[in-house]
Amino acid sequence: MTLLHSILHATNFSRPFLSTLVPSIGLAYTIQGLVAIPSIAAQTERFYDLSGSLTYISCTALSLYLPTIRARAAAAAAGSPKPAWPSLLAALAGNGGGFNWRQVALSAAVSIWATRLGTYLFSRITSDNGSDSRFDNIRTSPPKFLGAFFAQATWVSLC
Repeated sequence: MTLLHSILHATNFSRPFLSTLVPSIGLAYTIQGLVAIPSIAAQTERFYDLSGSLTYISCTALSLYLPTIRARAAAAAAGSPKPAWPSLLAALAGNGGGFNWRQVALSAAVSIWATRLGTYLFSRITSDNGSDSRFDNIRTSPPKFLGAFFAQATWVSLC
């Protein structure tokens, strides 16, 4: 059994809300933890805001495509043909395509916002010699610095 099948099986709750929410929260904490490790080792917050944007965009994409990923994994396990990937453009054109147009429009708005904010904050920190005054007191304390990354994962999960 592959890692993907194991994760899909472990998060296959009877309620669709939990089946989407739990993997998204897990993804948020995983991304933040992976970015936190080198950041803590180098004692730099250079990629903190950029990782927040990446986490928003990744969780948004996962929430859009998770039902299709589950359906494709189930079809592969059953030996039947895999369903096609849904079309974002078809949903916006009103042709269905596996998505509701409101879901696509909201996901696009979140992605545009996260990209704009992340690039602005990243350009700001790179112009300020790679430091942010918010992290002056916690940068040298690995538990506090990790707490900042996990607070960001929590923020992404709540929004």
